[in-house]
Amino acid sequence: MNSNNGTNKFESIWTKRFIGAAIIQGAIIVGLTAFLVLSQISILKPEVSRVIAAGGAGTWLTLGYVMYLVVGVIGMAVSALFYCYIEKVMGRLYSRHTIAKIMA
Repeated sequence: MNSNNGTNKFESIWTKRFIGAAIIQGAIIVGLTAFLVLSQISILKPEVSRVIAAGGAGTWLTLGYVMYLVVGVIGMAVSALFYCYIEKVMGRLYSRHTIAKIMA
């Protein structure tokens, strides 16, 4: 059994930053989705469903929405996993290297 009662004091600052960014991006996409769904009912004319069904601009709206989900939210979370792996598993801290901090 692997119990960790506070013995591991190592904290990855870049993992925290990217997880925070993923949470913020997730909140933004939830707000955007709520706006699109609720405005479908009353505010937006023409409705979002008609724009998507018509093609053209709706296709680009759908593509942009899906790409924002993939790159903005999932990409940030996966980047946090990369930093966690590099810093915790490989033991290479980014706080020691100035060039790595700039590129991150």
